[in-house]
Amino acid sequence: MAELSGGELARQAEAFCEASIRDSTGRAARMLAANPEIAGYSFATAVILGDADRVRAEIGADPGLATRVDARSGWTPLHAACASRWHRLDPARADGLLEVVRILLDAGADPNGGTGGQGGHGGWTPLRCAVAGAANPQVTRLLLERGAVLADHDLYLAGFGEDDHECLRLLLGRTADVAGIARMALAAPISLNDSDGVRLLLAAGADPRRYDDDADEPSPAVYAAVRCGCSAEVLDLLLDHGAQPDLPGPGGRSPLTLATVQGREDLASVLLRHGAVDDITDADRFLAGCLRADQAAVRRQLALDPGLAGRLTDAKRAEAMVRTISCAGSPAV
Repeated sequence: MAELSGGELARQAEAFCEASIRDSTGRAARMLAANPEIAGYSFATAVILGDADRVRAEIGADPGLATRVDARSGWTPLHAACASRWHRLDPARADGLLEVVRILLDAGADPNGGTGGQGGHGGWTPLRCAVAGAANPQVTRLLLERGAVLADHDLYLAGFGEDDHECLRLLLGRTADVAGIARMALAAPISLNDSDGVRLLLAAGADPRRYDDDADEPSPAVYAAVRCGCSAEVLDLLLDHGAQPDLPGPGGRSPLTLATVQGREDLASVLLRHGAVDDITDADRFLAGCLRADQAAVRRQLALDPGLAGRLTDAKRAEAMVRTISCAGSPAV
């Protein structure tokens, strides 16, 4: 294997650090296997890899390293250590990463420090780094013990973690006022159709009547769940915890109408059981039949109202063509 030149090694090390944080495909592990000299290149690679001995020694020689902000990314070493995926890429490095975080905190790193710059996406804290892509429960626990303060967006990102909800449980266990904090948090498990995540948040006090969607905008939780294609279990959980069954989404369509148009009779049944007003029109039933290519349902509606197809609004005509479905034996819509 040819040894990398100084300039190329610097570029490889920089790309390696970024892949160790942002890439979930194992690119960083492949880079290190191809060029092992990356590991010893710099303080930054030592932090990323959990090389506690080197990190301790370099901070001992230059204490300012512990809190120095990288000019390019806006990250501090603590952010990088918390965001590193090496506890998953090589589980043997998990204890080293935890120790690096401890060393940095002991040396004055701020567990609530926000970041800026291109890589920092302003406002990211070490805790947010630990629960997002890294999903590192050990580091999350340590940060909480050292005074890290969580926000709604931390709960939201923890909902996407591939850690069997361990980080989310840790956050909820340290949150005295989940009801007051959690607004966007439910959007993660709802979008994933994750009934366990929804259940955890609701049990901890998250209120589905105070719900923000993935864009951080107020939204009716039930409508959002139906739109995401949730299970009847998820919908039942939200309604059992006070979510309103009738609040409409954009355009005024009710959750029940949306479920019907989508052909989700299971969801429609749950909504009706929880007191949803039956506002489904013949046009909605006709549209649902077209979108499901259910010729019997389309013929049935047309038999009851032969002029129905001609009275559809332009919007409903367009919706009926979403999947370019034509139902044989029925007039074009």
